[in-house]
Amino acid sequence: MEKINGLQRNKAKLSTKKKLEMTAKIIAEFHNVKNDKYGYIQNELYDNWYDALSNMIINIINDAKEVGKFTEKGEKLLKYANKYKNILKKSECTMVNYDLWDANMICSDNKVTVIDPERTFWGDPVFDFICAEGFTKPLSTKTQTIDIHNSISDIKIEINRESEIRYAFAQGYMALIQEVERYYRFTRLSEGWIFDKFCSDLLYKSAFKVLENE
Repeated sequence: MEKINGLQRNKAKLSTKKKLEMTAKIIAEFHNVKNDKYGYIQNELYDNWYDALSNMIINIINDAKEVGKFTEKGEKLLKYANKYKNILKKSECTMVNYDLWDANMICSDNKVTVIDPERTFWGDPVFDFICAEGFTKPLSTKTQTIDIHNSISDIKIEINRESEIRYAFAQGYMALIQEVERYYRFTRLSEGWIFDKFCSDLLYKSAFKVLENE
């Protein structure tokens, strides 16, 4: 980061409206890059989003097992993936950053540089909206970002039952990442541990509220 001119966006003097517009435009640019295979290039690519997402969830569940932990909510998320597999299989395949938080955008004059692409994968474009307008909020509340995105990207996001289910998996998968990564990154009850647990609990709650609703 020290080699990139500018400030992390959380330290830049930008209005809430400007940040929203910036996030929507960056998301749209990512979604204009498409593929016909889903998942992480560094792991394995799949023919549909259900297979890719299930594998991604299983990999993190196994990461938990590596340190002697069992993630009940992760297993629950995997069961929901199987339940909604026909909906997941309908997803288009675009480049998804999935990590467009303030600290991962460096602002300089009228230029913004996106850093830390480790979570980028090929998959469902609704996953990128987790970083817009509040990560625990449902997709239906993110109309400002979606409207700007849809005006730029040839991928159009519609708010309906199917897209809300797919978005719930975006929240659930992020919750699983945060639940398990704290075992690897932080000591128990450290600031990072507490933050990850708090966020993970909120995201699981939001996700399961949608996925449990028939």
